[in-house]
Amino acid sequence: MRARHVLVSGRLKSREVMGMEALQEALPTIRHRAVYGRGDHIFAPGAQERCLYYVERGAVEVAFGQNGTTIAVACIGPGEFFGEMGFFDGVSRVRHVRAVERAVLRVYDWASMEALRSVDPHGYSLFITDVARSVCAKFRRVLDEREPLTAYAASLSTGRRHFHEGRSLPDTFLPTP
Repeated sequence: MRARHVLVSGRLKSREVMGMEALQEALPTIRHRAVYGRGDHIFAPGAQERCLYYVERGAVEVAFGQNGTTIAVACIGPGEFFGEMGFFDGVSRVRHVRAVERAVLRVYDWASMEALRSVDPHGYSLFITDVARSVCAKFRRVLDEREPLTAYAASLSTGRRHFHEGRSLPDTFLPTP
């Protein structure tokens, strides 16, 4: 679920009917647009730039290379962020990212975000909250996708010919207070 915001009297306020687009349009000075053609590389492992990306239009592929083989790990489309890890921890990039079709991206660099934090802490906190929600949604998607793959891999390694999709644990298995 996306956070909702609107610019009211010069300040960003929460509102159910507005989304990330409204927030980003209200803060145009903290980003620039970049357009990539199909197959264009956006960044590669080892890149030191400290930027966060938002896909406005198009799609990008996140991949890594191993033993001469490129393995796609994610396809990211409109309304999604990527590059969060390198942006927040400042460590060099560990994946290849390229446009799989013409892509229009919003690019947020570290210096602009720090300036926003200084001049508009409220707007900054709303933006960072949306980024955190995006990271959480990705994490949950990965967890949802992992279990069937793990079960399938286990069935291959044990020589079983049938794959049965994993089942959820009962709610009473891990009680929470």
